[in-house]
Amino acid sequence: MSLHDYDTFLVTGASGFLGRRLVKLLLRQGYRVHALSRDPGNRSLFPEKEVLFFVGDILSPEVLREAARGCRGIFHLAAYARGWAPDEEIYIEHNVGGTENVLQAARAAGVPRILFCSTAGVINPSAGDPADEETPRTLPYFTAYERSKARAEALIAEYVKEGQDIVIVNPSRVYGPGPLTESNSVTRIIDLFRRGKWHIIPGNGKSYGNYVYVDDVAHGMILAMERGTPGRRYILGGENLTYLDLFARLREATGRKPFLVPLPLPLMLATAYTMVASHRVAGLRPLITPEWVRRYMYHWKLNISRARNELGYAPLTFREGLERTLQWLEKNDE
Repeated sequence: MSLHDYDTFLVTGASGFLGRRLVKLLLRQGYRVHALSRDPGNRSLFPEKEVLFFVGDILSPEVLREAARGCRGIFHLAAYARGWAPDEEIYIEHNVGGTENVLQAARAAGVPRILFCSTAGVINPSAGDPADEETPRTLPYFTAYERSKARAEALIAEYVKEGQDIVIVNPSRVYGPGPLTESNSVTRIIDLFRRGKWHIIPGNGKSYGNYVYVDDVAHGMILAMERGTPGRRYILGGENLTYLDLFARLREATGRKPFLVPLPLPLMLATAYTMVASHRVAGLRPLITPEWVRRYMYHWKLNISRARNELGYAPLTFREGLERTLQWLEKNDE
């Protein structure tokens, strides 16, 4: 079925960094949207008459069934994505249990197709060549978030075997216009750098990551909804860059040349352990955890050929995406 045979989509996590851009893009393409958000105050984000706003979350089966009614597809973006939680079960409850609630609601409402937004963090670190969707996972997952998303993907595989039509996308490090929240941490770095307030190079700066512009991910999700094979993963990434590459591009684009200090991984680990200990003593939420620091020890180069070839996915270069992000930051400067 062509995507143009669809008319209304449910977007869970509609008020999040990715969700907002996806909703706006769906509206521009002429679709109606059921937007699910936990916060009633987020209703003002979607003044368009083509948006029907639902207050609730993915832990509420009744709300999900109501929101899914009349939809031809579900974009499931909602997740517990913070870098730390006092109990790992919070990730399991939201990212696995919540996903099953969405799948059950889709089945009850007769929704024919679902897109699940996972993470490229479940892909194995790269060793030499960039990793792709079929690269075997040889290392344990580093964080509770990654573990929960991997479990959700395993759950989806069971539902696909039972005949449910579900496609998976795995975005990498997303940046671009949107709220400067934890989910948009790369843009926060860009913003601090352009203001001359960023002075750290993680580790030796030579570890690779993959950076993708937010609107490219939203476009990729719509392409995956239309063209993706059920049960198949699609990495929605952009350009592979080291931290040194990243900061060189930022210097070139902003004209800023802040003094950058390499922060050795042992020192980063010690700082992370101190932050976790401070939570136990004073209840302060750690900004980074040892699990996330250990990820910096590996390369995360990604191969996006499957999305290019099967979906027609064509992301911007990092320079293009960075230019658009800086323009947005300057326009929205306080």
